[in-house]
Amino acid sequence: MQQIRKNKYGTYTVDLRQIGVKRFNKATRREAIVARDELIHLHRGGLNIANRDGLVGAMIDGWYEWKGRQAAIGEISEDHFASLKSKLDVIKEIELDGKSFVDWKIADINTGQLLHRVQPALKENVSASTANGRWNIITESFQFAVMHKLAAANPCAGIKPYRRARNPHKRMRP
Repeated sequence: MQQIRKNKYGTYTVDLRQIGVKRFNKATRREAIVARDELIHLHRGGLNIANRDGLVGAMIDGWYEWKGRQAAIGEISEDHFASLKSKLDVIKEIELDGKSFVDWKIADINTGQLLHRVQPALKENVSASTANGRWNIITESFQFAVMHKLAAANPCAGIKPYRRARNPHKRMRP
């Protein structure tokens, strides 16, 4: 039996009735695949249900503590660790739809939200390299969540960072 199928409304239906989950729709095929894989993983007992209500802020704080332990044993430099704090402060100030980004549930975040709403919020009034540094923190923190079974898949996977603008060389007059 096919688990994901495109329906007549242009969305994708995920059918997991064989494991006791009602059919539901997702906007994109990628979101449907991630939701299907996460639910199958849950059914097999791989994910802790209590962690599904985890917030992005707790995930980012856990990632930051892990980086602190890396800095303490010398895996990363102290300067690099210190620079992460200023980037984290900017990430924690992002507000979307009147709700802080760190107050979102990890399970409710999808690739589309990150691509079209969070990533542009990181780019406001800064260069591409600064925005990419902030984006890397979000990507690494979601990977941290996957490693610690807070999420089944990294929704940041496949989202490309910003390209740096290249200024053409200007020829000087003699």
